[in-house]
Amino acid sequence: MRFVEELASAEYDLCLVPNYSVYLGDPATEHRYNISRSLRLFERLAVRGAAVLPHVSWGTTQDIRDWSNVLNGWTGVRAFSLEMGLHDSKTGWENELRGFKELSNLLSDDWLVIVNGVAEPYRQFQMEQVGESLCFISDAPYQSARAIHRRAQGRLRGCEQSADQVFQAQMDRASVPLRDRQRQALCQWYVSQSRTA
Repeated sequence: MRFVEELASAEYDLCLVPNYSVYLGDPATEHRYNISRSLRLFERLAVRGAAVLPHVSWGTTQDIRDWSNVLNGWTGVRAFSLEMGLHDSKTGWENELRGFKELSNLLSDDWLVIVNGVAEPYRQFQMEQVGESLCFISDAPYQSARAIHRRAQGRLRGCEQSADQVFQAQMDRASVPLRDRQRQALCQWYVSQSRTA
């Protein structure tokens, strides 16, 4: 695969392998196929010397158990990535969070988990209640900047900011840490929402 060769030779500090979707309505054999595709790509990059982490996904409880067996026997860096931003519905999110809890209960506490796609603070808070060493990454500021830029170009002849400038402004806003009072208020709001659900 030319893509693998190019990515491995780029010498990035870290690569995360793609998430081949595991749809809950698909048969378990489809889940296994897509999980194995991601794992094979991870192996190909690792063999070529790339700094790469496995991507963990699941569709069934058995997938979670199998991943815990693989990860508990892992001799490499104790880190992996997850895609958790695919569910807009409350039920879909709750299923993913339940799977993450189950996986976390089967692993030791020394794992770093890179979580992709969770930009909402209340969902990050929910995940932090389960796992301690989480790193959240998201392309939400990038996507938002592109959408804002397209809308501005539609209304104005010449947009005052480039899409990259809008993106940087989004990143600056997203990287402002929550003050303790704000975080506490957010957490209290989440707890109140959980009780009414």
